[in-house]
Amino acid sequence: MTIVTIASACDTTFFQKSDSVTNTLAYPEFIAKVKQKQIEKAGISADRTQALVEAKDGKKTIVKLSPDDSQLINILTENAVDIYVIPVRNFNK
Repeated sequence: MTIVTIASACDTTFFQKSDSVTNTLAYPEFIAKVKQKQIEKAGISADRTQALVEAKDGKKTIVKLSPDDSQLINILTENAVDIYVIPVRNFNK
């Protein structure tokens, strides 16, 4: 129960700052930035179609994802990116 509460609090906090989302990022460029250790967090929509990502410099961008990419989670975890799921209904707030 505590984990769910913490996750919900994180989602709310992250989306309160959504006005600072700068732009979109192409998927290949996103993966390159992950591998270069430039991405700190990735909030992935529950349907795995998009992500709200935060770079280490604080900039936030939207990335369109390929739901068929079975390696995405592995790539993110191997590169120490914090991952969390965002309910689809909350993604575009």
